[in-house]
Amino acid sequence: MWKGEFHSIACRGFVDFVLYNPFAQRYLAWLMERFTPDEGFYNTLNFNPQLGTPGAYLGSGPKTNSPYFHRLKHWDYDRCSEGESECSVCGSDRWIRNICIFGVRDLKRLTNLRNPALYLNKFYWDMEPHTFECLEKWHLERQRAQYERIEKYGSDAAPDGENINTFQQVNYSFYEELDLVLNHLPCAPFQ
Repeated sequence: MWKGEFHSIACRGFVDFVLYNPFAQRYLAWLMERFTPDEGFYNTLNFNPQLGTPGAYLGSGPKTNSPYFHRLKHWDYDRCSEGESECSVCGSDRWIRNICIFGVRDLKRLTNLRNPALYLNKFYWDMEPHTFECLEKWHLERQRAQYERIEKYGSDAAPDGENINTFQQVNYSFYEELDLVLNHLPCAPFQ
């Protein structure tokens, strides 16, 4: 059994396996009687390739203390202590279950494309709703710039010499070079 983060990234074959495989269903039912079923379910299916889970990791398991790169979550233990200069401030100064509720003052961090996070956790609409509006505008501007670049050049790459700072590219090589991506079972749909 593996215990780990319940936020996950999965291919369609993995999702089908979770929903329709008899073992996965029995295992989930068994875990539901335990304290934290969500933290053991996906990880156990992913780190046991002998189960035949599409997309399952073929390596030796997760490395201890490895970062959960796919989501940005600011835990209470990351709070700044008085007089500390190298720490991360919670932009809303609000915490729920020891997790920062992102606010407007977090926008610089949330829109930094060098951060590999695919998900941002935690927001509440009634706490600094302008944060959502700003993120939506930022995302739409990126989409517009990409569309205009494709219309102009036939791709989203700019020719040499053009200032591309207005359209910051995502570094996909970070994901392509991950051990979890390079060493997994094929992710064909579950049969």
